[in-house]
Amino acid sequence: MHFTDIANNLLAIAAKRNQIFGDEISDLGEDTWLVLLKLYACRDAVPLVRESSLVEVMRFPTNLDRILSVLARQDLVTGNISETGVDRSFKITGKAVSTIEMVLDVAAEPAGATAEYEASGKRA
Repeated sequence: MHFTDIANNLLAIAAKRNQIFGDEISDLGEDTWLVLLKLYACRDAVPLVRESSLVEVMRFPTNLDRILSVLARQDLVTGNISETGVDRSFKITGKAVSTIEMVLDVAAEPAGATAEYEASGKRA
């Protein structure tokens, strides 16, 4: 796979992610996506992910409480969200897994010449 294809896949994933997750989650920024990906990647080996592990993937870890609240309200994450002062544990929901897989499925589609032209602002 060429680097251009990878770049086009990443752009397609970002667009699909924003489309599927909507404004409330998209507006929280890239850290929200990274938290979801961490929960998704760990779901089989370690179903409950510790807060400290989520903080490691974030650029702005102080936003974790807000991100988790929104994800819980959207039924994408479960766990002891309201608890404070402990290393809380969280789990991704089935709804989140299927939604993330819809987003990641975009990367499985081959990026054609049209995607490359659209990414550069040119028309085929």
